Amino acid sequence: MNSQEQIQIFFIFIVIGIIISLIFDIFRILRKVYKFSNMLIYMQDILFWLLTGIIILQSIFKFNSGDIRIFLFLGIFIGVFIYTSLFSRYFIKLGTLFFNIINNIIRFIYNPICKIISFMIKYCKNLRLYIYKKLKNT
Repeated sequence: MNSQEQIQIFFIFIVIGIIISLIFDIFRILRKVYKFSNMLIYMQDILFWLLTGIIILQSIFKFNSGDIRIFLFLGIFIGVFIYTSLFSRYFIKLGTLFFNIINNIIRFIYNPICKIISFMIKYCKNLRLYIYKKLKNT
């Protein structure tokens, strides 16, 4: 493998570091917007590390023929550093805003539907009781 190929692979692993950081921030956004139990948080952590491991191993086999080199991990760390120092806070703000807007839209649609269904159930119960009393009196 010549030095130009190694430089290309190094930049690929910088991008992989950025992708891993994006995935991490998605989990952070979800935790910020939604309240999860400790068990779900542990499961999310395991899922994150499994995804990260699969991405790194798959990339090593795809781009570097399975050869593990220190510059691959250096590229990942540089990608993580670039993303976290330049983009992370903006992505988290936008992602949180996005999920909050989606939640508000869902609540806007969901709450009236629940009220209508609740009213219909209550009405049907009252109607059933009314019919039952009428039938009992006759």
